[in-house]
Amino acid sequence: MDITFRATYTNAMTSDGLGGDLCGGSESTPGDGRQARVWRRLGTRPGAGGRSRGLKISVGLAALLGLGALAVVLVPSADAAEAPELVLRRYVQATLADHDGAAATALTCRTPQLDVIGQWEQDLAARERRFNLPPLHVDMKAYTDSRSGRRITASTEIAVALVVDGQLQQRLTRPYTFVLVQQDGWKVCGASEAD
Repeated sequence: MDITFRATYTNAMTSDGLGGDLCGGSESTPGDGRQARVWRRLGTRPGAGGRSRGLKISVGLAALLGLGALAVVLVPSADAAEAPELVLRRYVQATLADHDGAAATALTCRTPQLDVIGQWEQDLAARERRFNLPPLHVDMKAYTDSRSGRRITASTEIAVALVVDGQLQQRLTRPYTFVLVQQDGWKVCGASEAD
């Protein structure tokens, strides 16, 4: 039964012009012209399967690497275009709430004049330690700004709140004026307490 099946399969393949070396016969069969057309239609030929697959894999990898490079290029430019208000919010959070000097420094310009915020941060950190307070909640209110070229003057109120067991215990709000400058993205450069 197995022999009959093989004979039928071989004859069918040969009659379609796909005989020869595919079916174990000779390469010089009358169907060689049609066989070449079938290989062209399929996009391959004997001995080229490895090369064809290798080419497709190489093209696929190049496309993936290209997309990866595009993502790497787009991410920094998205950070560089970050809104000034968001940069200032992140700076205030890093400084006054998280007491994270490294994160705050990453958001400041090369020669910052932020002593007034630095002194307030030290005072808040000292109070937290002395009275064993939970982390303070810090927020910005009433943000407005005016732009002049690569420089922004922003006015805002910084609210610092002490919350214990979900209950507001104390809240302090101070008005500030900040200066932000475009240096590889917006950076916080100066601060002064407003009247």
